[in-house]
Amino acid sequence: MSYRLDDEPTVHARRLAHPSSAVGSEEEISAASPLGVAMLGLRRGDRMPFRDNATGREHVVEIADVEPTRSTDDAVPPRPFDRLLRWSSQPMPAADQL
Repeated sequence: MSYRLDDEPTVHARRLAHPSSAVGSEEEISAASPLGVAMLGLRRGDRMPFRDNATGREHVVEIADVEPTRSTDDAVPPRPFDRLLRWSSQPMPAADQL
């Protein structure tokens, strides 16, 4: 995921990670952090305010891109329910098409 903070020109690219699997590297943001929570569910161009708990300062995050940045060595197999999630915005298929 790529994002900007507070309308700055720099775009940051990080992976949004589940708190139990986050390793605290510069490449990851915990989904339980204030920034991670603000980014959940956003799409490219969306903006969301959030408060930094450490400083109490208000920020705005803007999503630049939601595509993961991966190398071929870091490939992750698709989740088993991705096919069903794609159907969520389309009419439900007939039972014989599942």
